Amino acid sequence: MEDNKNLILGSIAIIAVVLVALILFLPKDGKNETEIKIDDVKVYIHHEKTEEVEGYYSECVIPTEDLVKIRNEYNKISQLGNDNIASKKNINGDYKVAVGEYYIAFDKKHENTVYYNKSNALFEYKSDIYDSIVKYCEK
Repeated sequence: MEDNKNLILGSIAIIAVVLVALILFLPKDGKNETEIKIDDVKVYIHHEKTEEVEGYYSECVIPTEDLVKIRNEYNKISQLGNDNIASKKNINGDYKVAVGEYYIAFDKKHENTVYYNKSNALFEYKSDIYDSIVKYCEK
């Protein structure tokens, strides 16, 4: 009987150690996923067509901490529905945030209007990332 009691207590101790280890190591794994997710985030500024050169986009240099913010806002924009559609508005696409094959675009004078190519629609979405992107791309 004493052997069964020790076996049960030993099993409980092992389970407790495994649970504590999982709790300690899971948050660290979540941080690594965030770092990986920004690898596919690219921010671009559009350069107008001139007599010598066709119009084109060039990549902007954005600090990692701001790329995380941009990715989070991109995720929110990608979830917008019909309630946020901006009717009777136009944009030129002065700036573009690409994540994989999809992107959002907005103008320097954005008026909180953003285009999302997956939905092929303009949306009204208030965010502070527009001004941050303009600041970094204009450097």
